[in-house]
Amino acid sequence: MWCAVVLDGAGTCRGPGLRCRHANDSSHGRPLMVARIGQWTLDVVDGARMAQFWAAALGYRIDDDGQHLWPPPEAGPHAPSVWLQPVAEPTPGKNRGHPDLSPEGDGEAEVERLVGLGARRVEIGQAGTEGFVVLADPEGNEFCVFREPRGG
Repeated sequence: MWCAVVLDGAGTCRGPGLRCRHANDSSHGRPLMVARIGQWTLDVVDGARMAQFWAAALGYRIDDDGQHLWPPPEAGPHAPSVWLQPVAEPTPGKNRGHPDLSPEGDGEAEVERLVGLGARRVEIGQAGTEGFVVLADPEGNEFCVFREPRGG
């Protein structure tokens, strides 16, 4: 198993069975590769409604199949696509993962824009001092919006 994280100040990794290779390690003759998120998949019941919501929320284009959303060219080559996977019933319970959206400007203005598109605010016990706001899309899938833009 390859490790892509330096776990101590000496530049060595610890753990059984780990062979370490780091970005500045040229001994293997190839650059360090890491996985990137290539697509976010979301189970949806009403594909058309959810495609409209998420395309407007993210500024993505809806594919002719109505299920795939594609990022704009200016998003860059590593921007993930979205697949709205049709399902017969809503996912029961809380989603185990969710996206955190970074606004390009004022976070509260972005929250209000998303609410205008059909999102709703969700209270999960926040104190109000967090660096994010919790929302749910029209089918109840939770996601967060950072209060301030975050670089990547």
